[in-house]
Amino acid sequence: MIKLKKKTKPTVNPKTKPLVFLGKPVARVGASTQRYSKTHWVTPLTDAQKFEIATTTDKPHAFKGLPLSKGNAEALELYKRFSEDFHINAKRQQELMQKARNNFDSMVKSRLEMETKKLMELQLVNKKENDITRERLRLLKKKADAVRGDVEIEYKSHIHKQLLESQIALNKMKMASEYQELGKKLRMSGGIASLPQAQGFPRYRTVPIHVSPKLQANKLAVQINKERKLKVGNGLNALMKDNKLKKPLDIADAYLKATSRPDFYIVDSMDNHVALAEATGISPQRLFEMVCVELKGSKKKYQKVALENNAIAIEDLINQFDNKSASNKGKKDAVKYTKKTFYNCK
Repeated sequence: MIKLKKKTKPTVNPKTKPLVFLGKPVARVGASTQRYSKTHWVTPLTDAQKFEIATTTDKPHAFKGLPLSKGNAEALELYKRFSEDFHINAKRQQELMQKARNNFDSMVKSRLEMETKKLMELQLVNKKENDITRERLRLLKKKADAVRGDVEIEYKSHIHKQLLESQIALNKMKMASEYQELGKKLRMSGGIASLPQAQGFPRYRTVPIHVSPKLQANKLAVQINKERKLKVGNGLNALMKDNKLKKPLDIADAYLKATSRPDFYIVDSMDNHVALAEATGISPQRLFEMVCVELKGSKKKYQKVALENNAIAIEDLINQFDNKSASNKGKKDAVKYTKKTFYNCK
């Protein structure tokens, strides 16, 4: 009699088992994706980093020696297309940075030429003093490298400071222009009804003698139920028209249900949030409170973002630590710059 083998359930390798996220299987990150993250800059870029890349590099853009990933490259192109600050200041910042680089290169070159000339003169003075001259040459070269490093750090700090100051100045000019426009509206309209929070609501006046109260009430009802338009220039009116949305409140459901939100609507500035809040009746205090709740609930996330915004200063600090460690290597009485010392120092 032939014995039939029992069918066993196939075992699932935990290494190949798909992940489940919100009920949908998600494939594990493959080796090609890991290699891609090592050869490309895949970390999302901040606005300051986008501004620096757009004004200091040419296509194909790169950041910190790595070419940008496809997502970062597309985000950079959108920033260059829609950022008002970039179009206003890009050319000016390029001129300032190019001028600073030229001054830096000429200064370092002149210093190196001067030090080299001194060394040549010392070598020609007396052949018997070759050993002393070699030692002086080594010290002078070390001094020149130190000067170059200090000048480079000072140059980066100066450029970063200029970028921040220009950004702050532009923001102040923009705020001043908005306040002037708001004051003009208040003076012309003669009341708080001209404010953005009150736009779209009826203005109540005393009923004229020749108009019946019933007719006046009907006019007010029509004005209240009339469709309120959103502030132009943010693409929200076109979004409602394309998706056949009747009220500004419908934008929230449509945006959250969209499978790909950047394709549905691109949020490129804070004006988009303000326009939507004004059209739906969200007060400035409530909007500020919502931002505070988000910051409190994701405090570690935004601490990391704040730290990444100081990437240039962190990179300079690490480079300075590495130079100290390399210069003291092999010396008997030298101070040892260990990793423990680095993380415990101020």
